[in-house]
Amino acid sequence: MKNKFSWSFSRRRMFEECKRKYYYYYYGSWGGWSTSADSETRLLYILKNLQTRHQWMGSVVHDVLKRIIDTALFGTRPLNHTLASTTLHNIMKRDFYNARSGKNHTDPKNFRGLFELEYDLPVPNQEWKRLYTAATSCIDAFFNSPFPDIINHLKYNDRLKIEQFDYFRHNTIKIFAVPDFIYKNNGIYTIIDWKTGSTTNYTDAKQQLTLYTAFTIDKWNTAINSCTAEIYNLLQQDNETFLITQQDIEETCALMDESIEHMRSLLDSVTENTASINRFARCDAMHICRTCFFYQLCWTDQVLRDYYDEDYFIPFA
Repeated sequence: MKNKFSWSFSRRRMFEECKRKYYYYYYGSWGGWSTSADSETRLLYILKNLQTRHQWMGSVVHDVLKRIIDTALFGTRPLNHTLASTTLHNIMKRDFYNARSGKNHTDPKNFRGLFELEYDLPVPNQEWKRLYTAATSCIDAFFNSPFPDIINHLKYNDRLKIEQFDYFRHNTIKIFAVPDFIYKNNGIYTIIDWKTGSTTNYTDAKQQLTLYTAFTIDKWNTAINSCTAEIYNLLQQDNETFLITQQDIEETCALMDESIEHMRSLLDSVTENTASINRFARCDAMHICRTCFFYQLCWTDQVLRDYYDEDYFIPFA
């Protein structure tokens, strides 16, 4: 299997955050899923699949929403608040104990690994409980939102995407998109991005929604004035709707072009998409490093613990 170049907003974000982390994630870990991989590549693959506790909380909430919406639209079972809450509890409990027992080292793709447990960081029990309470609040907010009524009145074929990897091409390059939820109603394509954090600054999120709008136009051959995009923050019970314009799409395409050029400028070979670690500088900003999955490759555990103080326990981001 060949490591082919592609682009996404998360890839861009990582590249801008730390070039060394980007190298480890997209190049150094390549092939680490194989049991025959060398020990360094395997370790990088294990580490790239870690999640911080905040990322984990968000991903579990998204997983639960995908499950209950899928079953409702398949006609298997109507949306059920109690079932969703129970599913959330079971997944978080299972994930926590699996991560604590190190199952992700045996099968990093199918067992979630948690950054804080991997590095044996002193997270108080009440912090894990607070995290679970926040996740529960997100599920409660979903059932108190307009979405259950919308979903209950949707035809199955009008549910277009729920948390599914897909892509479109921009100048021959695969651009990956993983929209939370896209549905069609009365000829209008609605793109939903659920948030589970405390932020209400949606500037970056608008760019992401612009990308999803471009994806929607390409995928279903529709017009831009038939698309609407919405951010719904489940934790804050706050939402914002965006009408994406052609200018927004052109600006996002220009951003993609610039980002792709910068990424490729560090490659050994653009044609083969090969890279060498010495061309990807390490970031020395500790506020970034202290939640980096590849931390152990750059710093000692003591440095991490020295920075792991009360300031770290911020509202869910």
